[in-house]
Formats: sequence, C-alpha cells, structure tokens
Amino acid sequence: MRKETFYVQTRVFEKGLTASEMCVYFYLCSCANKDGICFPTRRKIRNATGLCNTTITNSIAGLKSKNMLTYTPQYTKSSGGKMRQTSNLYQIFDLSKSEE
Repeated sequence: MRKETFYVQTRVFEKGLTASEMCVYFYLCSCANKDGICFPTRRKIRNATGLCNTTITNSIAGLKSKNMLTYTPQYTKSSGGKMRQTSNLYQIFDLSKSEE
C-alpha cells in the first residue's frame, strides 16, 4: 500500500540544504519505513523528482556530508553470474540525534 503522507523533521530547515538536496531528501523520507530505511532505484528518484542523475548524485553526496543519511549499494547476481547493482539502501538519520 502506498503512503499518502510522510513526515519530515523540522530541523531539516537548519541544515542549509540546496533545493535539490531538499527535494531528494523529501523523496527518500516519503519512501522510508519507520526505521528510516528505504531503497528506491535511481530511476525512481529521477522520475519522482524530475532531477537528472548528476544532480541526484550530488544531492545524495551533500546529504551524506551533512550527516543526514548514509547509503550502501545493493547487488544481485545476473543470469550470467555477474554481480550488478540494483539500488542503494538508504538510512535516514534522526536529526534530533545528529551533531552539527
């Protein structure tokens, strides 16, 4: 079932985010479970936000450098036996516990 609403901590406005970082952050929050974990593909992020891949990459790097999230690449084995990346697993941090 798709979530109709999502919550964002108001402290996000103290982080000095760019508009694209905020857009990506809000989308990831909309995808996250109660533990702050989500794993949308780059394509889903791009389709939802209208941002290009370079802007998404830069935004995710910016969010990570501001201690707002971390990510781990996820892989699956293809039919040829090679590993290919499917998505990233994102962990969104509780901003009330993050350091400035």
